[in-house]
Amino acid sequence: MSEFGRPQFESLMSEAVRLHGEGQYEAALASSTQAYKMAPDDSLEKGRAARDNSAHCGRLGLIDDAGWWALEAYTIHDGLVQSMDEPTRKAFRERSASAMYVGLIGLRKAIQSMRGKQGGIDSSTITYMRQAWSDLRAANSLAPSGINRWVDQYGVNVAWRVSLAETLLGDRKKGFAIGARAVGLAFMSESPKLDTSNPNLSTKQRMRAKVKALVGGVAAVTVSSLASPKDNRRHQAALALADRML
Repeated sequence: MSEFGRPQFESLMSEAVRLHGEGQYEAALASSTQAYKMAPDDSLEKGRAARDNSAHCGRLGLIDDAGWWALEAYTIHDGLVQSMDEPTRKAFRERSASAMYVGLIGLRKAIQSMRGKQGGIDSSTITYMRQAWSDLRAANSLAPSGINRWVDQYGVNVAWRVSLAETLLGDRKKGFAIGARAVGLAFMSESPKLDTSNPNLSTKQRMRAKVKALVGGVAAVTVSSLASPKDNRRHQAALALADRML
């Protein structure tokens, strides 16, 4: 990355994360868009910046734009994985995260549709979410021995969301199992023992990450327990909880 300026790129990306955390989503979008423009085509970094743009657009309520950026990120990362004779751990992780973002847009629309509101159900949504989960398993298999072989920060972030998708669009039993795993993984969220955690977080921020992950895991298990097309009242409650979490 030295040929296009790694320090400047990473500075822009870090600034975008900071601004996003402060709720300044338009400014965050501007920063990560600048990073996207300076990154080489078909690079993991360009895909990463595109994915961050999706997150910022989502917070701004620009769902169509969020979907476009998520698909852009996935297209870049999928192309890179496909082109590698032996995909790297980092490449699998990046494709996983981008697949999840594409899946989340579809999941939000599907939930709106099932609640009788504006939206639609894209049959590819569950495919993207399963890709996210599968890629994390592939990435873990390439991790150094020890804790990184079975837990990854991306996995903490992805698990409860994949659980929701499985419960509502795929296999409810699998959704429950992944949700239960998400609860267990929550206690490792942003642990300094993980080589994939953010080393710049304060103790307070790490605790906040654990709580957020735990809430997500518990919500996913609850949705799996409530979801039942045969009981409309329970099913609508499950959909409402999933909608609120996303």
